[in-house]
Amino acid sequence: MKKKLLLHACCGPCSTSVYEKLCTEYELTVYWYNPNIYPDTEHDKRLAEIKKLSGLLGFSLIIDPGTETDRDAWDVDVGKYRQEPEGGLRCHRCYRFRLDKAARYALKHSFDCFSTTLTVSPYKNAPKVIEIGKELEG
Repeated sequence: MKKKLLLHACCGPCSTSVYEKLCTEYELTVYWYNPNIYPDTEHDKRLAEIKKLSGLLGFSLIIDPGTETDRDAWDVDVGKYRQEPEGGLRCHRCYRFRLDKAARYALKHSFDCFSTTLTVSPYKNAPKVIEIGKELEG
C-alpha cells in the first residue's frame, strides 16, 4: 500500500514534474494554499491552472479556503519583511507560513507525510525549504 502524501503546490508548472516523479510511489493529493500570491488576478490564474492540471492528470486537489481568508494573517507574519531582499528572511517566513499550514492539514487528515513543490522552483531556496519542512515534521 502506498503512503499518503500531501503535496503543497505553488503553481502548475512546478507541480507537473513533481507529480510525475512521485505519483508512482505515493497516493498523492495536491494541496493549494498560497495567501501570498498577489494581485488577485495572478492568484486566480495560478489556481485555474492547478485545477486544469488536476483534471488532466487526475490527481486529487484540495483548495484550502485559508488561501483567501488568511491574507491578513500572512501580511502580519510576512509582510513586515517587505524591505528584505528577494531570497532573504521575507521568503523564509513565507515558506514557513505556507508549510506550517500544509503540515497541520496533513496531520489533521491522516496523511503519512507532506512535501512541497517549492523545492523545484529555480526562484526558491530549496535547502531552506527542506530545513523548514524537517523542523515542521517533528
